[in-house]
Amino acid sequence: MLYRSGAQAEGAARALADRLSQAGLDCLLELRLRDGAVAGRFVCPAAPAMAPPLTRAA
Repeated sequence: MLYRSGAQAEGAARALADRLSQAGLDCLLELRLRDGAVAGRFVCPAAPAMAPPLTRAA
């Protein structure tokens, strides 16, 4: 993906990483500058699975 500004690219990447982590996937987001240098790294751990509600035995 190509964006006109770094802020737009970072926002899109963070949103995608957040959606993937909510879907249960661990994500490592690595942002790079145009020259290939690493500008930042963010870890987005998978969201914990929702536990089923507790029910009382009859």
